[in-house]
Amino acid sequence: MERHCDFGRVLDGLVDLCIPYTHGETAGVIYEHYVACQVHNSFRELLDPEFALAHLAIHVDSSPSQLACKLYGRVLATLA
Repeated sequence: MERHCDFGRVLDGLVDLCIPYTHGETAGVIYEHYVACQVHNSFRELLDPEFALAHLAIHVDSSPSQLACKLYGRVLATLA
């Protein structure tokens, strides 16, 4: 993202294509951003988004803090 803080938050945020990634890596990062945006949009509709994050973290075998880092683009997420 041109603005790192847009990752996982602004669905139509501008992508910085000047970073030397392969096409596959770029596609993966854009997909990760899209999924993170969808998760955040779902959490906004809930009464207790922290509980939802903790519940999702259990299902993807992660801690809530590690999952939050992945959703905000601070840590690379993988399909595994």
